[in-house]
Amino acid sequence: MAIGHLPSASPPATDPVVVRTILPTGVHSIVWLEGEQDASTAAGLTGSLASAIAIGEGDVVVDLNAVRFMDASIVTVLVTCKKLLSVQSRRLTLRAPSRSAQRILDLCGLAELLEAAPAVVAGGVGSSLTPRGR
Repeated sequence: MAIGHLPSASPPATDPVVVRTILPTGVHSIVWLEGEQDASTAAGLTGSLASAIAIGEGDVVVDLNAVRFMDASIVTVLVTCKKLLSVQSRRLTLRAPSRSAQRILDLCGLAELLEAAPAVVAGGVGSSLTPRGR
């Protein structure tokens, strides 16, 4: 995947491995990831992040609280997204990484590169905000 190019196609709705929700909040777009994130879900994540980038001019937040497993292919997608947003003077923020997500970020030496932020609940900091209909 070339830096600065995120395809806009989303994965088929039948993808049982990952659930993604994009919620534009006015200031930033939030993408929630759940379940197992690996090479088989990387293209879908790329499409979701491309949509999040396209729907607003603010930063993009990826909530990793419900990720049970994440491999280096997902880290590559996140780094690519971070670089693309950086060119646009925007940021990618990782929020509330699960233990397994935090482990791969640490192993790849990216815990510092991708800023981790606390989960936000309506009205304050706390447990992870859940998308509508969940």
